[in-house]
Amino acid sequence: MKRYPAVLILLFGLLWGPSVNAVEIAVIAHKSNKETMTVDDLRNYFTGARRQFQNGETVIAIDHVIQSPARKTFLTRVVEMTEGGWNQHWLQLKSTQGLRRPNQTRSVKFIIKLVSRKAGVISYVNVNDLDKKAKGKVRVVATFKN
Repeated sequence: MKRYPAVLILLFGLLWGPSVNAVEIAVIAHKSNKETMTVDDLRNYFTGARRQFQNGETVIAIDHVIQSPARKTFLTRVVEMTEGGWNQHWLQLKSTQGLRRPNQTRSVKFIIKLVSRKAGVISYVNVNDLDKKAKGKVRVVATFKN
C-alpha cells in the first residue's frame, strides 16, 4: 500500500516535470551584423518574407534537420509553425514564388563555421553548443526556450 504514493509522485513528475526534449536555442548571426532583431524579424527572415537584412545584406538562413530538438524549439518559438505547417509553407512558396527552403544540416560546428565566415548567414543552435570559442566567432541575436 505504501508504494502508491511513490508511484503517484513519479507519475506526476513524468507528466508535469521538465521535458527531456526542452531545449534552449540561440539564434546566431555574423559578428558584423549589428541589427536589433525582434522575433517578428527572425520569423520573416527564416520564412522568406524578408530576404535582406536592414543593411542590405542578403539573408541566408540555415535550418536543422527534422529530428533535431533545437528545430522543435525553433519551429514552436520563432516561426510559430508545426513541422507540417513549415513544410506546407515552403511548398507554397516554391510553387508560387520559386523560393527554396533554408538548407538543412546536422552539424552544429558547420553552422557556427558558416555563420562566422559569411555576413548574411543566420541560424540557430542549442545554447549548450556555444562554448567560449564559438561565442567569440558569432553574435547571439536572441535566445528561446521551448
